[in-house]
Amino acid sequence: MTSTRQLAAKVSLIAERDGVLDEDLLFSMLALPTARGYAGGLVPGNTVRRTVDLLTSPGRLVLAADNARAATMDYRTIRAPEASGLYAGTASR
Repeated sequence: MTSTRQLAAKVSLIAERDGVLDEDLLFSMLALPTARGYAGGLVPGNTVRRTVDLLTSPGRLVLAADNARAATMDYRTIRAPEASGLYAGTASR
């Protein structure tokens, strides 16, 4: 029997200010090679409020990888759009 070990991690998103989820940036994060799922209101155009604790996080992504390097690269890829426009989308009607 061969066993394969994978590293798994939950990444809680952090909105530093109120905003709206940007469709392109959100879908690019959900399409990352290590992304396995998500929880929360991660819908383009959804309004988010500034994160002050775990309960006010806009959502969480689940990552899984065969090695820590791949998970770390995708973790960094997730954090970059948070600082550069993930919460600067257009509100859905």
